[in-house]
Amino acid sequence: MSVQIIVHRGAYQIGGCITEIRTERSKVIVDLGQNFPYHGIPPEEVDKTRVNDLFNTEPRRYMAVVVTHAHLDHTGLLPYVPDGIPIYMSKGTKRGLPPWLKITGLHLWTNPSQEMLGRTFWIGDIGITPILTSHSVFDSAMLLITAGDKRILHTGDYRLHGLLQNHLCSFLYKQVLPIDVLLTEGTMLGSTEREPYEADLVPLMADYFRKHRSVFVLCSAADAERLATINQAAHMVGKRMLVSSERLAKTLRYYRRVVSGRAESEILNYDFIYKEGCMPRQKRDNFVYPVLPEQYTAVRDFLANTDKSNFGFIFASWPQNYLNELNRKLMPQFAAMRELFDNAVDIHTTGHALPEHVAQLIEAVQPRDAIVCLHSDTPQEILNLELPEHLAMRIVPFSKFVDWITIEEDNNIL
Repeated sequence: MSVQIIVHRGAYQIGGCITEIRTERSKVIVDLGQNFPYHGIPPEEVDKTRVNDLFNTEPRRYMAVVVTHAHLDHTGLLPYVPDGIPIYMSKGTKRGLPPWLKITGLHLWTNPSQEMLGRTFWIGDIGITPILTSHSVFDSAMLLITAGDKRILHTGDYRLHGLLQNHLCSFLYKQVLPIDVLLTEGTMLGSTEREPYEADLVPLMADYFRKHRSVFVLCSAADAERLATINQAAHMVGKRMLVSSERLAKTLRYYRRVVSGRAESEILNYDFIYKEGCMPRQKRDNFVYPVLPEQYTAVRDFLANTDKSNFGFIFASWPQNYLNELNRKLMPQFAAMRELFDNAVDIHTTGHALPEHVAQLIEAVQPRDAIVCLHSDTPQEILNLELPEHLAMRIVPFSKFVDWITIEEDNNIL
């Protein structure tokens, strides 16, 4: 076989993603993610050894790392990449990385719009074509990978219920078929809760905005679509976003500039006012204030001198950031910010593919050889999707094994 696929980590857990694709001449590592704390973060030396082994074991003449998006469960081990190994990512992904994640050897691509494929680049005889996708971080990409005689679609983290790229399946059907192997995320496969679409959040937020003259919304600067949701909801009720974080203001301007002239500009055309450190001094301000977790102290100090009942609060981040005991210890600012307000509400949806959308994607691309579920604590749930028998039989490793696809895991749950 002219190509091998090895899932080193991420097939039996959410996060910590590391997938290798190699031919006789070339080796590409897709994502180098750190574990989420609840899966256990190895000592630094263990992580360094793991990364070095990826390149020192059966090395190839051409080797590189390609990153799908900026979240640390996909990028956290990048500082350990040996010198001389290039790292490829989109410009937006680079901008979304935390400044303390020191990385060298970067090669940047410009992500395409949601209406076209990206430009193919090559690592030896492995071709990489980026495809813009919707996720809870800006400039995320699927990767169409041509290796040997196989065409592989690595989805990274994606969703079909966002504001962008909700016609992704028809786009893939028209522009990327045929596909031999599909490597798809399955984060939500074990979930029993019904998640709303991102567009459903707009009227929910607008209704809450109507009830309060001024509203704080805790969000992530990396989630361009959630910020667009906040912006659209504010416009529905005649309010504007007032930004008091320089980082958030710069980020909003960057998103707006990147998509200028593209179809996404209609969604990501934020209307906001930036006044550094400005907080709503009077009830009549009538603004929406998107705030970041790092602004906890500023919000706390402001509320100490005013009537808190005048202000609403929407927790627009993942609720487990304040509900989960471990997350409360590691990231106390999420829970602390929410507890500042007497009338806080959660308005949120996942950035990951819903189970029915995983099935929809599988049927759209019709993988000819194999389907592999990544990024899931319950990957066996992929067998419960309503799929035609000929596709269900291609799921690796549950229904059959393909000898050129290897799944290596320390904590196999089956």
